[in-house]
Amino acid sequence: MPRIARGEENTISNINWFTTVGGVLTDMYSTEYRIFNIEAGLPGTQIFPSSGWEDVTSAPGRFEAGSYYAYDNGNSRGWTPELTASLGTHRINWQWKLGAGSVYQEGYEDFELIGAPIVTQSEWLVLQDLYNNVGVDRVVRLFDDNVDGDLVEEDAQVQRILSAAEDEVASRLLRNWTHAQILSLASVDQALRSHAAWIALEFASERRPEFCADDGKGAFWAQYERAIAFFESISKSNQRSKGEATAGVGANLGGRLRPTETAKKASSFVFAPSEEAPTGHGGY
Repeated sequence: MPRIARGEENTISNINWFTTVGGVLTDMYSTEYRIFNIEAGLPGTQIFPSSGWEDVTSAPGRFEAGSYYAYDNGNSRGWTPELTASLGTHRINWQWKLGAGSVYQEGYEDFELIGAPIVTQSEWLVLQDLYNNVGVDRVVRLFDDNVDGDLVEEDAQVQRILSAAEDEVASRLLRNWTHAQILSLASVDQALRSHAAWIALEFASERRPEFCADDGKGAFWAQYERAIAFFESISKSNQRSKGEATAGVGANLGGRLRPTETAKKASSFVFAPSEEAPTGHGGY
């Protein structure tokens, strides 16, 4: 059963409907829907539109041949439950007809309306970092579930992916630096940001089946693996970050350093003089 949260915009992959003729997806002369709250039982209370039916015969409600989804024409976006909407089981009723003189056919699908999702906010990785790696158009295609060409930094899916990539990076760098130091590193080390962006791009690619290979790996798997190797290396101080000049060296760096030649030649211990040994004790 599909699920949608209060304040969450519906997408073409969530609450949708498909019409066929002879098993082939086919556009209808007319396709409409309406939504009822049926938590208290049937027939329920209509919540969208306020009355009548919402027409999705044409784009953007129709997104491919014979393919439609719950779109709100008045607000120019996928249908979005109000933040105060009642929770529980809802039903979307669909009606469609093949020709002007045809009789309407009807169908329905139930879905759950749940509480508003937790909206995450990235700390240092931004859309521009993704654009820098693959360009604006390609990034938009990864996130554009509504196929409207619009993408903003505040989009919940964008923020979720950016935050997930930051968390992947932190899971390795926290071996070596504090959270505050990681923020400092990211502010000046462009290589670090680029590698983090590849992780985000892979995550974004994996959420859309059309961008995945048969084994489930996304379009940027090779770059993802390279990025993970990079973060593993700097987390162990096998590689050094330019950002250390700002953030400070990592906690693991000491184990990577060798004594200087002077240190090798100097006495290992210094013995202080005493009454019994005015010039100090000798060493072995």
